[in-house]
Amino acid sequence: MAYSRLSFLAVISAICGITTSLGLLVPELAVVAAAGIVTGIAAIHVIRKYELCGIRLARLGVITSVVFAMATPVWHVARFNSESLPGFARLDFARLTKPDTPTLDQFVGEEICLKGYALVPNSMRATDHFLFSADGDSRKAETAVIVDLGPDQNWKWRGEPLAISGRLVSNPAALTDEALPKFVLTLVTVRPSRTRFGLTSRVPGVGC
Repeated sequence: MAYSRLSFLAVISAICGITTSLGLLVPELAVVAAAGIVTGIAAIHVIRKYELCGIRLARLGVITSVVFAMATPVWHVARFNSESLPGFARLDFARLTKPDTPTLDQFVGEEICLKGYALVPNSMRATDHFLFSADGDSRKAETAVIVDLGPDQNWKWRGEPLAISGRLVSNPAALTDEALPKFVLTLVTVRPSRTRFGLTSRVPGVGC
């Protein structure tokens, strides 16, 4: 019985296809699909020309790469959209709290969605309000907003990133005390941040 060598390109294509499937977890891996498709098509051509083994691996690599290259952006866009309530404006919280940039003032009275981290409270007991900032840095409370859950909701601090939808209003107490946050989010819905889009990194060593 004649022995046929396994196509190296077919193996590479299959590996790329499997790697592309991980794009559902890490969206950047979707770019590996291009390598999976190219090597898979090349493998099929070489296998037929030189009568090698691995045609199924090559086809698997091509099909898997194509499927997940299309599915990955759809998956992550759906998860991103699920973070916010419909009709709420998605804002770049980190950019709007930097010096010498447009601030949140222009959005007072509007329904918005911000992504960031709850600041570590003095007490870990459930509360109806908490401070929320883009990077979770409790040393810069002036760049935070107050999240007012209202009397019917309670929240216990957790360290994971959040996406909060609510109506932005001015904090009247900040008029007499500049150390207080200038804004309050009211009528809020708190959801976990399901994607990294629009989310800055937490300040190292803060809130862990």
